Amino acid sequence: MNKIKIIGVGPGDPELVTVKAVRVLREADVVYVPESDAGGRSVAEKIISPYVSKEKIRLSYFPMTNDEEELDRRYVALAEEVTDIMLSGKKVAYVTLGDGMLYSTALYLSERLKRKGVCHEFIPGIPSYVACANLIQIPLAEKRECFAIAGVPENTEGICGFVDRFNTVAFMKISKRLPVLLEYVKKYKPKTAMLVCRGTLDGEKIVDLTQTEGVEPDAGYLAIAFIKKGD
Repeated sequence: MNKIKIIGVGPGDPELVTVKAVRVLREADVVYVPESDAGGRSVAEKIISPYVSKEKIRLSYFPMTNDEEELDRRYVALAEEVTDIMLSGKKVAYVTLGDGMLYSTALYLSERLKRKGVCHEFIPGIPSYVACANLIQIPLAEKRECFAIAGVPENTEGICGFVDRFNTVAFMKISKRLPVLLEYVKKYKPKTAMLVCRGTLDGEKIVDLTQTEGVEPDAGYLAIAFIKKGD
């Protein structure tokens, strides 16, 4: 049975796309790539460009907005479009950064496909928090330690709630809540607070937040922070 394939393409480095993902991309007749920039630039497209001919790629624009109605309309329309192409006999793939099960736009598409009863399959990708932890050589957990992955809470007390419970916390979805993270580090002085911006991508930058307060306002985009409270 033909299925729509939803492919996690990893954190950014094309060499971190899995062997299975490359095979499925090459087998696809049409590959949908999300873009958040109306100018046609897409991080995901650049990642898969070594493996997919440009003729196969279709950009699907999803603006960075909190307008749920607008996003719902776009995902419903995309679900209709990819379903029609699949039913015509073509192999269809949709790519997403990192892994499809973690803070992924693909989950919204999956939900609309489920409502339609359309078969689809997720192809795992290397999550960005794993790639970035390797990049800066910070262990997520050792022996009986535990760790957490979370979006940045809206206040420093929320950050404390995670850091006090877990040995290591990887904070994602930083973006506009970067000031909250910086306030936490300044106020509570954790043992470790590393910010990885655009990990494995062009413009990669690693910042030790315990040693500096000078962080660019847009440093929270495509960034992950690793916090360890210490003893």
